[in-house]
Amino acid sequence: MADPFANLLVRINDRPIYCMGVKGALSPGNWVLFKSSGIEEEDGTIGLILSTADDGNSMEVNIFRRVTPALSQALKLPKFNNPRYQHIPQILRTASRERVNVFEDVKSICWVFQRSTLDSSPYEGHQGMKNLFLLEFNYEGGRTHIWDCHPFCSGHGHYKIFALECYQERVWNGLQILRAEICRHLGRYSEKQGSFTRVSSQVVMGRESWEYLVSNVEGHTRASTERNGFMSKRVLEPGLLLKTQRTPYISTLVRFETVSELRALSAVLGELVTMEVRKRKPKYTIVESLFVNDIINVVAGSQTREEPFRVRTVMQGIDFLHDGSKVRIRMRYSRYQYMLPLAEGSPSTILTRAIRRKRLLDPGDEDSSEDEEYDEGVVLPAVAQASVVVIGRQFDHLGRVYEVSRINMEGETVAAKVIWPAYLNQRVDEFEFHNVVIWIRHRLAQEDG
Repeated sequence: MADPFANLLVRINDRPIYCMGVKGALSPGNWVLFKSSGIEEEDGTIGLILSTADDGNSMEVNIFRRVTPALSQALKLPKFNNPRYQHIPQILRTASRERVNVFEDVKSICWVFQRSTLDSSPYEGHQGMKNLFLLEFNYEGGRTHIWDCHPFCSGHGHYKIFALECYQERVWNGLQILRAEICRHLGRYSEKQGSFTRVSSQVVMGRESWEYLVSNVEGHTRASTERNGFMSKRVLEPGLLLKTQRTPYISTLVRFETVSELRALSAVLGELVTMEVRKRKPKYTIVESLFVNDIINVVAGSQTREEPFRVRTVMQGIDFLHDGSKVRIRMRYSRYQYMLPLAEGSPSTILTRAIRRKRLLDPGDEDSSEDEEYDEGVVLPAVAQASVVVIGRQFDHLGRVYEVSRINMEGETVAAKVIWPAYLNQRVDEFEFHNVVIWIRHRLAQEDG
């Protein structure tokens, strides 16, 4: 039987072509969202560019399909309990290909990662990002022919011989630089910050990343405002004369101040970009979790925009000031103490959603799990138990706080280490699997109020 994937090879030596919908030159090996002639998908069909035409008007793409619940059940695809992979849409590689018009059909770029990539870069914003997908299987449910689907065209062989740069990778790196700087501010643990803090810093961000950011948030924010400014430069003239010159420049201001605007920003930079736990970095190989009474720095936002518009404001939000090569970040955020029940006192719906996602719901349990009571004599189904007990999940027992460190499904036991009190730290105890399920469910019920 012939291999259907044999001819789906990325011709990395083809020249890049300019796409109007992307406002950049794309190369074979890049990922795009396009309008397919045979597949009707509202958000666009995902495709991997295989080759480009010599006339620069079309490209050939390999089609990938989104995983639906029905398709996942038919192919018996496994569920991932690791929080790094959850809430990221999955796709499957097919053997289909299609010729696409670059002027009419290409809508945007997208990013496709595999679990190995997400594991190697957990500090990047993946959860909640728009146009980001997880690839683990082909359309038959197997794992063959997915390893040669690299996230960027620079991952393909002989890339550096035929190309100098990858547009899609430049956009991604620029977004991650911006996100890392925001998280650096929110992650400060100094108590001198007080309950309300204003910070400002500057990072280098390319034109491609800025245009991608603006194109995805326009319509959700105020119209960008242009501001005139001056930059002082030190100039050494002939004769070793040292002078200072003022150079004018024009910058663009984009403000995120309401909850809907911050949600649009989270769709580009990841849902955790507006919050960070205020505590010291954990030691290497030690995983710190969120505990009751922990402090969270959060950009809460407001329900309405400030009128009239003020450049200097005390309203919570994030401002980006781009001058063509650098972005000035101005942030105004507040201090929030994590308390239970979560619904009372949470300053942001985005924060509430991110914390509630720590709970892994059972299949079909989304609507009726709020007020359930669990009897210690009841043994839950194996599927429900497996979705509750995962590595890193915490539970209380005999006045101690445990964290699951190892699961033995054959012996139906769970090894958990003590994380509180401190003098018992790193002690490991073993429990029966169904008892741990009950203890974890009790803790989750308390967190949900």
